[in-house]
This record gives sequence, C-alpha cells and structure tokens, in this order.
Amino acid sequence: MAILFPADKTIRLTLKGGAVYYFVEDSFVGKGPHYFVVLNKQPIADDGLVFVCAVTLDIDAVTRVERMGYARETLIDVTSADYALFTRPTLFDCNNIVVQPINVLVEKMEAGELLVKDRVSETVLVKLRQGVIASRHVSEKIKKLIR
Repeated sequence: MAILFPADKTIRLTLKGGAVYYFVEDSFVGKGPHYFVVLNKQPIADDGLVFVCAVTLDIDAVTRVERMGYARETLIDVTSADYALFTRPTLFDCNNIVVQPINVLVEKMEAGELLVKDRVSETVLVKLRQGVIASRHVSEKIKKLIR
C-alpha cells in the first residue's frame, strides 16, 4: 500500500539539486509538459528554484539554438546512457533557464499537473551547472544559487 503525502511534503522531500519534475511551464509557447532539472545547491533555502529544461534533440532544435549564437558549452546533450528516462537524444539549453518559487511546484502537484521523476546523475548535474555558469545570458545572481 502506497503512502500518500500532501504535495508540500512530497516536494520538500524530493527537492534537491538534480531533482527532475515533469510539468507544463506556463511561460512556454508550446503547452506540452517538459522535464525540468533543479540546479540549486540549496533549493529549500533559496528564494527561487533554478530549472533547466530538456528538449528532444532534433535538427530543428540544434539549428535554432546555433542560430542564436550560444556557446557550445552551454548546450548539454544527454542520452539514455546518461539518464535512462530519456529514450531519445535530449538537449538542455543552459542559456534559457526558468526560475520559480517552490509554491508553484506544490500548486501544480496538488492540481495533478506535476510528476516527480528520478534524479539525474551527479555527472549530468555538474555538466548542467557548468553550462549555466558558462552562459553570458544568465545573471550572476542566478549563477550564485547553483555554484
């Protein structure tokens, strides 16, 4: 028998660097859900959660981000060998991050609009943090939360 926790408790129990949540981000043009990885070193203590979003790696995605002139070290490829949940090659654009307060996750979970997934490995997490730190498009304030 599974034990059900209130959404707030579930989020707080799972919230750490490398945690993966699957949800629809309201600021995105496309309305489908995406995988988001928490990058904060101390997410419970921070004012906002810093997320980087996974997108399926295809020719259009690569062409789009390359046209924007982003440095290659800010584009992190993750395969199913790196994270078993990804069945197709996946790209994290570390120039475009999302910052949300914890209560947004809690509200989404309460509404049945958020799934908690397995954490990424420490190796993948380090690469994602390095990608954000290398970005000229991310503020120093945000970078401080993930260092």
